[in-house]
Amino acid sequence: MSEVKKTDFENMTSKKKTLCAIAILICGFAYWSTRYKANALLPMISGELNGLTYYSWAPMVFSLTGAIAAPFWGKMGDIYGKKKILLILLALMIAGEGLCFSATNIWFFIAGYAVNGFGAGAMQGTYMALLGQLFPPTERGKIGGTILSVMSVVQLTLPTFSAVISEHWTWRYVFVLTAIIFLITFLFVMFTIPNVTKENVDKRVDILGVIALAISVSNFLLALSWGGSRYKWSSPTIIIMLLITATIWVLFLKHEAKIPEYAVISTKLLKNKSFLMCCLISVTMTFGLTCVATYLSLYVQGVMGVSATICATLEIPAGFIGIFMGTFAGILMDKTKHYKWMLVLAPSCTVGTMLFFGFMPATISLMAIIVVRAFYNICGGSWMPSINTLSAMSYVDQEDYGVGNGTLFFFTSLGNALAPALLGSVLNAAYAKNIASAISNFSLTPKQGSLVSTARVLVNKKSLNQLHAAFTDPSQYNVVVQAVRHALQMSLRTVFLTAAGFICIGVVSALLLKEIPLDQVPYKTKLRK
Repeated sequence: MSEVKKTDFENMTSKKKTLCAIAILICGFAYWSTRYKANALLPMISGELNGLTYYSWAPMVFSLTGAIAAPFWGKMGDIYGKKKILLILLALMIAGEGLCFSATNIWFFIAGYAVNGFGAGAMQGTYMALLGQLFPPTERGKIGGTILSVMSVVQLTLPTFSAVISEHWTWRYVFVLTAIIFLITFLFVMFTIPNVTKENVDKRVDILGVIALAISVSNFLLALSWGGSRYKWSSPTIIIMLLITATIWVLFLKHEAKIPEYAVISTKLLKNKSFLMCCLISVTMTFGLTCVATYLSLYVQGVMGVSATICATLEIPAGFIGIFMGTFAGILMDKTKHYKWMLVLAPSCTVGTMLFFGFMPATISLMAIIVVRAFYNICGGSWMPSINTLSAMSYVDQEDYGVGNGTLFFFTSLGNALAPALLGSVLNAAYAKNIASAISNFSLTPKQGSLVSTARVLVNKKSLNQLHAAFTDPSQYNVVVQAVRHALQMSLRTVFLTAAGFICIGVVSALLLKEIPLDQVPYKTKLRK
């Protein structure tokens, strides 16, 4: 373990500590801004750039580059200091916004999203590692929880603000707005945060490991996206792709174990059962968050026939609750000095939420959905990302916070990318089966059959109008639409139940975790500045 020069951060003035805390919160604001700024605008942007078929590629590429970036930049943060890496990440995010702003086609836009993801993917892990270095375990919860409150504010305001900008001017100005946010964050970090590094650190970078990681993750996500939709799960193509992924992953871990001094993913930490449990919790909770954000709105709009505007208002109560619950959960963690009960509570309630969404009838009231959505945020949806990260730090040596958080947020990004890939494949396969059964008793024309072959017809006004025009008998049209809604409902039931089963891994992981009370976690106040 590298020796560390002595600079006592306990002797920082209260003003300096406050500025550091504010800088970390602003970093959180910048990170969540890039996550929430344009998701609702992607169909419109893709349509303008003549690439509607590929609009889902942008968030997928963002998650993919983020998964690769997290461990790489985490290791670089241990070598060169978290402050320097934060500045590089913010510069990458600004460059990505510039590419998106100036995009002339969908591929240019996706490239900008990829650059943004390569910066943003490591952003959260880096500022959380910095929080761990500058503040003792008993002071981190309040700041970490407040970051989640910031997330809720961004989630409530930025999508609406982005929609207003796009409606009155152009979607390109949304990327100008977020670039300005990143620039302000860059300047604040530059002038307020001290750079903390290790002395005599090994500055070698495992480029081979980064390449192997990129190949294995890309191949894995592609196999999950194609399985059950383009190819059968039992097809040779999918089996070969999964075998290649497993082979590369095993070779990658063996390679990392041979070079612990400069490994990208710490196999030493993965051998720590409690840290590994935190990684599995991170994957499953992120998976759950993505599932709720993506598929609940599809249920409300597609199955229940509610407009997108009303659907968006369902998130407002949960968002307001998140503003307060993030800080409250962090303070509670600091006061009790315990966190295992929170790690058990969050995935358990998430499983219950998924089961409720899976079995709820199409006639359920919107108020019931609002209540359950709020319950989900109260019991972990709004505060779990920070609480789990701060808990994982209890098992990491302070000078290894960079690679530790990089490893943890690799799993976080993996969960974020895994959910749309796996659940999208599950939805497509289930819908193809259910719609074939639902319309088997109807004599549909080829055009009518083509229009109902995808559930998108229920949430796309143009497609729905085309379907209506394809029927001369309005009563037959209404019957077919109801059959399509029922097929989508049954398909989303499969999606939510699949998610519930996957998140059970998080519940078991939390139960197996061995807790270290926060006031017993080793913390060195002597660090190199």
